Amino acid sequence: MEGAIRPFDKGFKGAGLALMVQIIGGALVGGDFLNESHNDGNVIIAINPEALVGMERFIGEVSKISKAMKQAKRLEGVKEVLIPGERGDKIRSQVIDRDEIEIEDNLLSSLRSLVGDN
Repeated sequence: MEGAIRPFDKGFKGAGLALMVQIIGGALVGGDFLNESHNDGNVIIAINPEALVGMERFIGEVSKISKAMKQAKRLEGVKEVLIPGERGDKIRSQVIDRDEIEIEDNLLSSLRSLVGDN
């Protein structure tokens, strides 16, 4: 878990957000903050946008936020700003287009030995 909770803005707001996440994902569910056990704590929060602002408005607002993020000024050497999940979607599309999955040789060897195909 080293480096899992780090303030994104290096300021008090980011530190407050990181603390809130640590409390909800750790203390609230009995996680071990000091890592004296293997209980890191897990929590799942499910929110139904339809019950709050409605799905159509929610999707519209998220689309606006995503568009603004993608148009943000990039650091030198950064070619594209990616939204969470976008990289995985691109990889999935490539895998589907190629109709094959690239895996490491040691994994392939283990799988072959598991099924008896050498």
